[in-house]
Amino acid sequence: MNKKAIKAWIMYDWANSAYATTVLAAVLPVFYASVAAATLDTDTAASYLAYTHSIGMLCVALLTPLLGTLADLSGRKGDFLRVFAIIGVLATLGFSAIGEGDWFLASALLVISTIGFAGGNTFYDAMLPDLVPVERRDMISSKGYAYGYIGGGLLLAVNLLMIQQPGWFGMSSTLAGTRLAFISVSLWWLLFSMPIFRHAPRRPASPDLPGTWTGYVAVGVRRLRQTFRQMRRFPQLIRMLVAFWFFNDGINTIILMATIYGTSINR
Repeated sequence: MNKKAIKAWIMYDWANSAYATTVLAAVLPVFYASVAAATLDTDTAASYLAYTHSIGMLCVALLTPLLGTLADLSGRKGDFLRVFAIIGVLATLGFSAIGEGDWFLASALLVISTIGFAGGNTFYDAMLPDLVPVERRDMISSKGYAYGYIGGGLLLAVNLLMIQQPGWFGMSSTLAGTRLAFISVSLWWLLFSMPIFRHAPRRPASPDLPGTWTGYVAVGVRRLRQTFRQMRRFPQLIRMLVAFWFFNDGINTIILMATIYGTSINR
């Protein structure tokens, strides 16, 4: 086993969980309602945020099966992870430039950052079988999950101090602290992703993989069709996937909408 690659895999959860805790759960919903959608009424702002997140998750649901197939064929899960992580980092950084009434730009950045975050996680999760044998996967996966909570919670605590006590950080307002929080998340995500960018495992590409992107897509679609045909033999698997999709999307929706809902009922 490659110990450096395993440590790097664990640290990626530490890196990108800052987006889940600070951006999705705590800061962005309030920022969206009070700044980006300040020109809209409260109910409309909340609805737009929910629709935006749904669009982002739908894009992920449509894209990742094909991209996952291509990553398996090419043996380059780490490269796909890098691309999606950088997309998420740049979109998160973009939130710091949002001005009052820029709700459409904020919505677009949320869709893009959702694709970067969830898409990166797809390849991050798929990488684990390449790193450790089956008897150690539960332990390593749990350790990554724990590091994610610790890292995400630590930066969230700092970010909340930035927002609630901006003077401690040499800033003049809560809004300035909020913008700095977005910048800190993007830098945190990028910095602690560097180990997995360097040490992600690579497998040999499939021998029947063509040399062009159009060929990649054609082979990927064909493999995806074969997978769906084979899934008919496992109805329990289909039910589990559908149930997880609804459950996971429901949890993410609650996390995103709880803060903006609380803000709206206090107005």
